[in-house]
Amino acid sequence: IFEAECLVDNVDGDIASEPLQFGCLKSSPFQRPNCEALDRLLSEVEAFSDPTSKEQSELDSIYHKSAAIVNKLSKPACIFLLKNWLLSLAMCDVGILIALTPIDQTNATTTTTTGVALKTLQLQGAVTPGMIECNGNKWIYSVKIIDCGNKSAITLRKRARKEQDIEKL
Repeated sequence: IFEAECLVDNVDGDIASEPLQFGCLKSSPFQRPNCEALDRLLSEVEAFSDPTSKEQSELDSIYHKSAAIVNKLSKPACIFLLKNWLLSLAMCDVGILIALTPIDQTNATTTTTTGVALKTLQLQGAVTPGMIECNGNKWIYSVKIIDCGNKSAITLRKRARKEQDIEKL
């Protein structure tokens, strides 16, 4: 990741400032190149991110193995990793809007209750709202992605730096 950050800093406004074009994605939209070193690196990253607690020596070992593997990556593998890193930056800055309205305005309760199960009656479609039921009341809902316009990597890096400054307060 450090090398990717350096690349973005060095390019500063050229390739790194080109906006990313993408939709909502669950996995990488980029074709994964055939590279044995990339496969090993991703395996090491998985081991590193495993939530089970590890000794510092084990973490250091995984880090050093990963750093050595990075030097063996092919150019397409590096590009693949950089594209995914830039995409992950962009996905950090997506806003959603959730709208709820009761179907029967007169009988809908406005109190909130913790732990109440929602029953999905109809999933939201591309142009139609969804419907849920809660405490016997039916609600129409709509979830929209907003503020997902194209943002350059430089813009997102500046936002991340500002957030880090706020976290220090």
